[in-house]
Amino acid sequence: MNTRQAIEWAGTELSGLEDPRLEAELLLAYVLDCDRSRINAYPEQQLNHHEEQRYRVLIRRASRLEPLAYLTGKKEFFGHSFLVNRQVLIPRPETEELVELALQKIEKHGFRRILDVGTGSGAIALSLAAESPAPLTIDAIDKSVMAIKVAGMNRIRIRPAHEDTSVNLIASTLDAFQGNDYDMVVSNPPYIPSAEITALAEGVREYEPHLALDGGTDGLDIYRLLAKRLPTILADGGICLCEVHSPLASETAELFKDSCPGSSVTVHKDLQGRLRIIEISGVRRLLL
Repeated sequence: MNTRQAIEWAGTELSGLEDPRLEAELLLAYVLDCDRSRINAYPEQQLNHHEEQRYRVLIRRASRLEPLAYLTGKKEFFGHSFLVNRQVLIPRPETEELVELALQKIEKHGFRRILDVGTGSGAIALSLAAESPAPLTIDAIDKSVMAIKVAGMNRIRIRPAHEDTSVNLIASTLDAFQGNDYDMVVSNPPYIPSAEITALAEGVREYEPHLALDGGTDGLDIYRLLAKRLPTILADGGICLCEVHSPLASETAELFKDSCPGSSVTVHKDLQGRLRIIEISGVRRLLL
């Protein structure tokens, strides 16, 4: 089987996907450890037995809607290649906008101590570390021990921009961090209402960890906890940035306004015009 024949066969096997040829080419490039351009430039290149068998296995998995990121074990995010597996949520492009906003706040206010809640693969924390020229201390927490292990592998691969920056990966819940003075709290928490999980795209529903998706009955469980804990973990003048479920953005904003009296709550739109990031500032510090 040559590359042209492989792509044609895979395209038929993946006919149920949105762009079967693209998926076929990306997976063949992964198997051959080359760029897509090389595949198209050399359509007569022969696959050896091992390559062909490996490709067939991946295509069959893809035909069952397993996400490409899990098939290749990696996902590009904010210019870096992150290792991923089914223990962590696949980083989304829209979350890059949260990182961009956080970097702006870090530069503007001179923030140095950051808490990343629900770090997963470490995409947010490690991107901040890699892109900020200032020395940061980032505590990245997740209740999943397996997620922290994935983040640990990514920490080895993605180095901070400043030699004094540290990213501490901790398997923990937010309750253990009361009494701290973080300049910024960032989070892309689970925010899908439990009843809506079954309506998610099959590839998401069947393969991505529900722990990172299910936000409880109304999707607001983690936000209630954050709103309750912010006065005990955020320093005076600190800011909290969270990604939100667009249909629940207004309810999420009201929750923070009610739980953090006197705070300023702003909801930012993403590049698609959807309500995406909630910013909470002016939270009154509560000493324990």
